Amino acid sequence: MSEVPDVVKNDRDYEYGFHDDVKPAYSTGRGLTEATVREISAAKHEPQWMLDYRLNAYHEYLKMPMPKFGPDLTKLDLKDMLYYQKMTDKNPYILLFYKRFRHLILLYSAMGGKRRKHGG
Repeated sequence: MSEVPDVVKNDRDYEYGFHDDVKPAYSTGRGLTEATVREISAAKHEPQWMLDYRLNAYHEYLKMPMPKFGPDLTKLDLKDMLYYQKMTDKNPYILLFYKRFRHLILLYSAMGGKRRKHGG
């Protein structure tokens, strides 16, 4: 079986792909516990039935063994993973995109362009 690449083991030093310096507005930190599941649900203002669903899924997840097929995952430290982060509402990349394309959006609107609903 293939080994888990070092990049998966330590996401702090990922040098081969996407990364940025944007700090999340909210993070549950590393690891997944029942308290983390509750925190995520509260942060998303979810109804009780959704929290119950998530907690049930979490308890089922705890019972599951690590898969024996595919790559060797024994070195994958699930307690050190980031499970939920919310980026700031003022993401600099989104603001930059809006500033650059604002004139096109205004022109489209001025020419009578209408927004279509998704899927329609």
